[in-house]
Amino acid sequence: MLNYLLKPFTAIMARLSYGKKFALVSVLFAIPLAWLLYIWVANNQEELSFLSSERQGAEYIQEIMPLILQVQQHRGLANGYLNGNADAKSEVEDKAKQIDASMAAIEQLEKGYAGIAAIHAKWVAIRTEWTSLKDGLVTMKASDSFSRHSMLVNDLEHYIIDVADESGLSLDKELDSYYLMDLMVNQLPVLIENAAVIRGLGNGVLTSGQLDEDTKLRLLLEKSSMTTAFEGMNKSLNVVRDMRDDLSEGLLTRGNEMLTLSDRFRELLDSQLLNTSVYTMKGSDFFNEGTVTVNKGAELFGDVYNELERILKERSDRMKAERNTMLTLIGLTMVLVLLFYTAFYRNVIVTVSALKERLERMAQGDLAEELKLETRDELQQAGIAFNHMLKSLNALMRSSQQISEHSAASSEQLSAISRESTSAMKQIAASVTKVSEGTEHQTASTKETAVAMNEMAIAITRVAEAASEAADGAAQASAHAMKGERELEAAVRQINSIKASSLQTSEVIKRLEHDSGQIEKIVQTVMDIAKQTKLLALNANIEAARAGEQGRGFGVVALEVGKLAEQTTGSVQSVTGLIGGIRTLIGESVSSIESMAMETDRGMISISGANATISGILSDIRHMSEQIQEVSAASEQISAGMEEVTAAIGEVAEVSRATNDETVSIAAATQQQLESMEEIEQSSDTMQQMASRLQEELSLFKLS
Repeated sequence: MLNYLLKPFTAIMARLSYGKKFALVSVLFAIPLAWLLYIWVANNQEELSFLSSERQGAEYIQEIMPLILQVQQHRGLANGYLNGNADAKSEVEDKAKQIDASMAAIEQLEKGYAGIAAIHAKWVAIRTEWTSLKDGLVTMKASDSFSRHSMLVNDLEHYIIDVADESGLSLDKELDSYYLMDLMVNQLPVLIENAAVIRGLGNGVLTSGQLDEDTKLRLLLEKSSMTTAFEGMNKSLNVVRDMRDDLSEGLLTRGNEMLTLSDRFRELLDSQLLNTSVYTMKGSDFFNEGTVTVNKGAELFGDVYNELERILKERSDRMKAERNTMLTLIGLTMVLVLLFYTAFYRNVIVTVSALKERLERMAQGDLAEELKLETRDELQQAGIAFNHMLKSLNALMRSSQQISEHSAASSEQLSAISRESTSAMKQIAASVTKVSEGTEHQTASTKETAVAMNEMAIAITRVAEAASEAADGAAQASAHAMKGERELEAAVRQINSIKASSLQTSEVIKRLEHDSGQIEKIVQTVMDIAKQTKLLALNANIEAARAGEQGRGFGVVALEVGKLAEQTTGSVQSVTGLIGGIRTLIGESVSSIESMAMETDRGMISISGANATISGILSDIRHMSEQIQEVSAASEQISAGMEEVTAAIGEVAEVSRATNDETVSIAAATQQQLESMEEIEQSSDTMQQMASRLQEELSLFKLS
């Protein structure tokens, strides 16, 4: 299953060079890493942008709080002016100008802050309401003015909440900054407004000395809201104090003071307004108490903003520092990875180049030096196996060279023996040819003797002459026969020598056959080594596949080693084929020598027969010579012995014909033996050429 799954990826990697392989793997690694880095940087930047938006929102809200205080002050001044205090008119106008300036500053700040564009319409409505309130103030009742001012403050408070929502300030995920935001957005503005409203209403009640039900209900509602804001502020301050050890002492001090003042102002409300029917406190004093509470709330608001700004800035700076540190570490890590990756690539390329260079030198016949690899990884194991194979090839080639030298020497010796045997057979053939010619001459002489004996019947007077010619012919035949006997004896010795040489050649060829068998075993050993190397390469491929992505580079190297093993197998098979050809020629040489031995034996038999026949002829010729001498000594007995002489001559003619036939047979056998020796000589020359060629090919290898 794994092989099937890896097949397309292996096919792709097998078609790429090492540089492209490393580039492909680098890209595949770089894409997810770059994507993860992009996501992290984007998230970090998003967090920084969120913090920046929070800080802008806090700054924007911090500018709104003075506007709320100014509107509250304008409400009190306008309430006194509309209740008959004409001296407050200039103060109302001055405060209105301050409010206009604050709104202009806020609008200017709004232009540089795009985060509140969605709530711009609410600000326009607030500005419009203020303009309407300011322009229609002189025609309003005091109660209407107070109510519209309160509604405007309420709109500003809601606008603060909207700004906090749009800037993300209300979505802060850290508890310390969230509770500070809650103080700044939800609690302090409400607490300050409650105190301001109670201050204004209480001042009116204490000044007039009357508390109607509507005013009382309004005071109760404001007190309840102030109590809720008080409890929320107290909780927020406690949470922030518990979470932050570095909280500003000024914030804690003003917070406690604000809690004390708020609690005292509420008690004053109960004791001087809500729970009594006799009003003993002056309205201005009550108003001043409320003003102290409101001012302390404004100061606490500023401290909360400063602390929130400090925390947000520290968080932003910390995130930027973490981002820069992380990017620096990533950069350094990438540099180290690149250096190690480049070193790894260079190590593999240098190792493969060394292996390639050594293989090229081996292809040129240099088997002397071992492969040296400057690495300690799996490629070193391949180098060790390569050196083992190199040592085995050295031993094989050295043995092959020695065997080829012995084969060449044996081939030369066999060729020399074959040439000597061929030369001897040619001499035998020449001698047998001469014997054949002698027997033919003897046959002709015998025919002439027969004619002469026939003529003796006509002219007895020529008996002496015919007897003399017969004696000469007998002497010549005797000489030829003796010569033929000596030549046959020489032929027997030559054939015995040829037989001994053939036996010696047969022994040499058998040793050569034995040595070629040893070469074949050595070649088989090399084949086993090549198979083992190929098996090791296959195992290396399996291990590389198990290693996954990290083993792919080594898997390709293992494939190259497998190809080398296959090339070694091909070369060894070529050597095996060549040795097989030599063994075939050796077998043919053995067959030819055995055939020559058989032909030599048959020649010996034929020559022995010829020798016996010639001995018989020699005996007959001697006998005939004696008869002719008797004829010459006693011519008077010629007539009486004519029939005996004629019969003897007929027997001589028959013997001569038989001798001639045997001589022809010997000549044919000798010619056949000569042809066999020539074939042996040709085979010896061929074997010598092949041995020389094998020796030349093996001499190309440089061994250690």
